[in-house]
This record gives sequence, C-alpha cells and structure tokens, in this order.
Amino acid sequence: MSTPTFEIPGYTIHGTLGQGGMATVYLATQHSLQRKVAIKVLDDTLDHGDNDFNARFINEALLIASLNHPRIITIYDVATIDDCRPYIVMEFLAGGDLKQYLTTPLSVAKATTIVQHIIEGLETLHAKGVIHRDIKPANILFREDGSAVITDFGIAKGLDNDTDLTQVGVSVGSPSYSSPEQTQCKELDQRSDIYSLGVVLLEMLQGTNPFKGPSHTDTAVNHLQMALPTLQEDLLYLQPLLEQMLAKDPNERFSSCKELSAALSASMSREATTPAIVTPALEHTSDQESTQIRPALRIPKNLPFSIPSSTYYTIGFIILLIVGYCGLIYQSPLDQKIEAYLEQANTHFDNGQLIAPPEENARYFYRQVLLLDEENDDANEGLDDIIQRQVEDFNALAITRFEEQQLMQPRKDNAVFYYREALALDPNNKQAVEGLEHIVEEYVHLAQSAFLQKQYDQGFRYVNRGLSINSKQTELLQLRIQYRKYSNSVKRLFNSIFD
Repeated sequence: MSTPTFEIPGYTIHGTLGQGGMATVYLATQHSLQRKVAIKVLDDTLDHGDNDFNARFINEALLIASLNHPRIITIYDVATIDDCRPYIVMEFLAGGDLKQYLTTPLSVAKATTIVQHIIEGLETLHAKGVIHRDIKPANILFREDGSAVITDFGIAKGLDNDTDLTQVGVSVGSPSYSSPEQTQCKELDQRSDIYSLGVVLLEMLQGTNPFKGPSHTDTAVNHLQMALPTLQEDLLYLQPLLEQMLAKDPNERFSSCKELSAALSASMSREATTPAIVTPALEHTSDQESTQIRPALRIPKNLPFSIPSSTYYTIGFIILLIVGYCGLIYQSPLDQKIEAYLEQANTHFDNGQLIAPPEENARYFYRQVLLLDEENDDANEGLDDIIQRQVEDFNALAITRFEEQQLMQPRKDNAVFYYREALALDPNNKQAVEGLEHIVEEYVHLAQSAFLQKQYDQGFRYVNRGLSINSKQTELLQLRIQYRKYSNSVKRLFNSIFD
C-alpha cells in the first residue's frame, strides 16, 4: 500500500485501500478511539477551489451520514485537508467486497441473504429521496459477521433535484450494472437501483454477468435488448423474481424495495415447499454378488468335437494383430517424456498458471516439449492458446478499469495499460483496438464537460491524455485549439491588468 504525501490531524494513514476515477480510499487509525477507519480523499486533479463543488460534496456526504442504518456504511467525519480537498472518514469493513467472492456462483441462501440486506439499505436510502445509481459487487462490503453493507455514494442523487455528489471525471454508474434508462441518460428513480440489484443477484447465482460485453457500447445495448437468460432447473423458482427486477421498462419492475422484499420472501417460501426430486432406488443386490468376478463363458475341459486346422490359422492371425497393435501403442522414452510434459502443461493451463510461477507454468512445459520436438502440434497450439487467454484476460481487466474510470491511472493498472498489453501480444486484436477508441471518446466527453464547467486545467489534461492515445483524433485536436485560445486570452487579460 502506498502512503500519501499529505497528513490529516488525528489520524495515521497506513496506505491505499483502493482507487477510483475521482478519489482514493486510505486505511488509517483514528488516534482518539484507536480504531481502524477508511478515509476517502478526492483526487488533486480536480479543482477544489470551487466552493460550490466542495459544498455539494460535503452537504450530500452529510445526508448519507444522517441515514444511520446498519446496511449503509457509517460516516464518522467530513472535512478538508490543507489543499482544500474534501475527505470523508468512514468505518473500515474488514470483510472485503462482494466482487472478490464472485469467482464461482454463490449458494441461493447466501445470495438471497445478501440481496435482502441490500434491499433494507436501499429502502432507507429511497425513503430519504436518494437513489444510489451505482449498485454493483464492488460497492457491497461485508462486516466481520458477514452482513452486507452498501458503500460508495460518489454519484448518489436526490430524486427531487439535479445535484450530483461529484460531477467532474465520473461517468454516471457502471455500465455492466446500469439500468436501460440509465444507459440512455434518462430520468432515474428507485427502480433503477432495483434493476442494478437484479443484475448483482443474477451474477451471484450464475457466477457471471451475461450483460457484460466487450465494450461500453455493447454492454449498453445488451441492457436494452438482451433477454434474461433462463436459470438452471433448480433455480427456476427465482426466474419470475428476476424477470420483474430486470424488466427493460421501469413500469414493469417492482415499484419499491418493500414490494421487492415481499416478492423475495414469497419466492423463497415457494422453494421451501417444493417437493424434492426423488430418484428410484436401484434393485437391491448383495455386496458379495456385486463384487464377484465371473467368467463370461465356461468352456468344458473335454470338448465333444475336434477343432479344425483353419481355426488355428485364425487364432494365429488374431495374435499377429494383437502384437501389431502393441507395437503401435509402444512409447519410446522420448515419447513418454513429451507426453509427461504435455500433461503437466495442460494441468497448469487448466489451473490458470499460464506463465507463473517460474518453471511451474503451462508455457514452461510447452517449451520443454518443443526443445525435444520443435514441430509438436500440441505444444505449438498450447502456446497459441496461452497468448489468446492472456489477451482475453488483459481485455477483461481493461473493461473493468474503464468502468471504474481508471483510464490511465494508477500506473500499470489502468484501462489503457491493459489494452496495450493485449495489443503487444496480438497487434490486430479488434477488442483492444476498439477499447482504446472508446477511451479516447471518453476523454473527448470529459474534456467537453470540463470546458463547460470552466474546469480548464483539468480539461486540458483530458485533451492531452486522449491525444497520447490517438494523436490524430479530430475532436481532441479542435478542443486543444479551443483551450489554447482561452489560455492565451486569459494571459492577455492578466498582462493588461498589470501593465
């Protein structure tokens, strides 16, 4: 964990817990109570001299603090550091987030318990006239007793106003969990949070998010058009619940968390009363009978007939065939060694140990095979599969970092970095090429928004970052000219004042 350069009186900061598109969260110890806390500090790339911006952040953070509900993270303090950056002191939850547990499907009991906890938190939030707008696994944390807690209200919004907690440098919501109306930038209400929670429930039950596409646009289209997948047979009783949570039209969804909670309880009650499927028992056979080995055919010792000579020729031919077959399946020591290497390579590949640890990974053993047989098809195909898997992993990481708005930071853990790693392995990879184009488009959007909000320094940085990816992007080149004209006009005005 990296240590920040600033200090906050009354706290010892130990290092970084996580980083998003507009803030960093640090683990710290509060001196007065000697307890671990999490401190969220806005990035220094934002203009914190904007008093209106600071007021929005602090006032809405105070709103969340006033909720005081066990299913919503507790906020202890809101203030600013010396450079005027606001920060929020929150409870530290040591149980991690839901995202880290979604490598495999969760049990129905665990998944529905988590959903019920989040429903309780959202019900309190909605009663205060606030929608979260970013319900996703990374924003669901766990206390030590296993109870789920909603966190990260960075883009929470009141139902009766247009004020965002943070507006600069943050896309509204995470595409993989955004409701259809959210992807279309339409007006939102509490039913949008219910849709996002439905996606989370589906992912907990299946282990994957079926709406997640290779790009931001593909994901948005999936939310608008893709039908809900049919659950496996033992989960079909939850299909009606998910269909209503994930209805494309908000009017067809549950209208409130209270209604959703009642439907969830009813679904679980139906499952409890459903008779189990009983398979018919096999016919009883004694252990002795089942383990006895009997010859398929008994041949009497004294045959009442003679065996013709032609039969001996047939038997001899069969023996020759058997000997020939044994010759075909015989392996030399070299073949045995190659097969052993391939078996180890395939095992490591299946376990995800593609290139690490050293000398205990799939690539190492495939290369050992090629040292013995440089034209071995299995080894060459295996190395190609490793590259393909690495490219897929890099693209998946890039999509995740894009959703978290980690476009070019932190170093070696951002969307641009992972897309470029994919292209280093596969220079013509379509998904990575299109991914970089989406990031450039995002910088165009951020630069335009910053200019309209008079965040000129930040906007100019967005322009330069986008051009570092695509130096010929027309809109960014035009924006750079626009920013430079404004900068020169400001300089002339400044000089005229002091001349």
